Amino acid sequence: MYLGLPAGWPASRVSPIVRVIAWISFAGGAANVLRQSGLYGVTKNPQIVGLGLLVVASTVLWPSWHAVVSVVLYAAIAHVLVLTEEEHLRERCGNEYARYWRQVPRYLGIRQPHS
Repeated sequence: MYLGLPAGWPASRVSPIVRVIAWISFAGGAANVLRQSGLYGVTKNPQIVGLGLLVVASTVLWPSWHAVVSVVLYAAIAHVLVLTEEEHLRERCGNEYARYWRQVPRYLGIRQPHS
């Protein structure tokens, strides 16, 4: 049993998956260095994308208007968080972040327009 759920139930696999994603995301590199490889070469926000996928998956498993509201709220809050972080990284890392910003999508496969 995991969280009161049978071992074969899909949610019993969520925690190990989250741990693996977190380990891959944080593995290697100093905290004060702009990471551009691994998952950060696919998306600038692997934790945001991963958690978003879990929120959407839970909505698919347990559809309700509450779940849909959760997806919308998560998307709005996460996007504001991402925009704030991007502004901070532009100030902190300058041209290095500007190059990275143009090359790597903010989310999966969604690239920013070049400006």
